[in-house]
Amino acid sequence: MASGDYAPSPSNTRGFLYLYRPPLLPPIASEIHFRPEPDPRLFSTGANLIKHNSIPWAISLAQIVKIEVYAPFKAQLISDGFLDPDFLASLELAWEGYTSRNLAMQAIYTLGQPFEMNLASSTTTISVFTMRAQGSIEFRQFFVDRRTSRSPGPYTGHILVRFEISPFVKHARPSPRPPVLVLRVLKIVTPIEVVAGYDMHVPMPTEGGFLANRKG
Repeated sequence: MASGDYAPSPSNTRGFLYLYRPPLLPPIASEIHFRPEPDPRLFSTGANLIKHNSIPWAISLAQIVKIEVYAPFKAQLISDGFLDPDFLASLELAWEGYTSRNLAMQAIYTLGQPFEMNLASSTTTISVFTMRAQGSIEFRQFFVDRRTSRSPGPYTGHILVRFEISPFVKHARPSPRPPVLVLRVLKIVTPIEVVAGYDMHVPMPTEGGFLANRKG
């Protein structure tokens, strides 16, 4: 295995592909992880293949359900009793619109799940999966300084973020109106660099802080 997205393993690396069910997420968030440890006796103390943003390399359940190349995984997981055929059939119906374009997107299954943003990219798109449907959220020119029409924005780097319900009084909404969501920065994945002489009109992301931009 080799990719610029995660630390490559040495040639002929052996290990285990296994189904992982995140304890705090719904069953649809199940993934296949890879643990490069050939000795089954050491499996419990081994470490998974990790991407550069500290998120494990994974094959998602959505990919297993919808992408033909992963059909052998689906058949084996059903045969071993890890996945129920009726459960998978319901997901196939709910995720009917899942396309090859979705494959390039990050996916979240619940509020608070982290995803990565590239500060130099004009667009960040993530897939959102539930038991009943699949959709996407697109952030366009989130970090662009709107005083100019120039893209990309003043920053480069990668950050890990998550949605949270806004704690700010100005965002308070009475039921049944949906809450306002904000983005909290969990981690600076790669160092943030700023265009020389920039006046910080668009605030620089900081770990633990909220993302913000200005309309003009």
